[in-house]
Amino acid sequence: MLLGFWGRWWMRAWRRVVVIYNALIDGYCNKGDLGTAVGYRDEMVKRGIEPTISTYNVLIHSMFMEGRHETVKELAKEMEGKCLVSDEVTYNILINGYSKEGNVKKAFEMFEEMSMRGVKPTPVTYTVLSLADQEADNHS
Repeated sequence: MLLGFWGRWWMRAWRRVVVIYNALIDGYCNKGDLGTAVGYRDEMVKRGIEPTISTYNVLIHSMFMEGRHETVKELAKEMEGKCLVSDEVTYNILINGYSKEGNVKKAFEMFEEMSMRGVKPTPVTYTVLSLADQEADNHS
């Protein structure tokens, strides 16, 4: 029984540490200091703290906003390598990012992948796809 208590206590403490790192990463990303944000992600890993899907979502979103598309691909691969499953937030970020860079085909591919993997689209997903489709129509 005592081990159960300490096990639960440790898990709650561990989650708080992850939340603090994620807050730091998000703050530096919002400030535009992606180098420091990635540095905190690297520090997490060095200390044996695994980045979460939220960690990657913040980084992927920020990399798209800065036009660092190759880094987005690297982060997505890294996520898969850690067996982290993309959620609806991840897919919405990817769909929105590819749409904004003008790669509507890739945005719709992400939507198809999302569906194939059983991730349910949200109203945000449909809004972003609709806007991407309209933008594509305007350019054709």
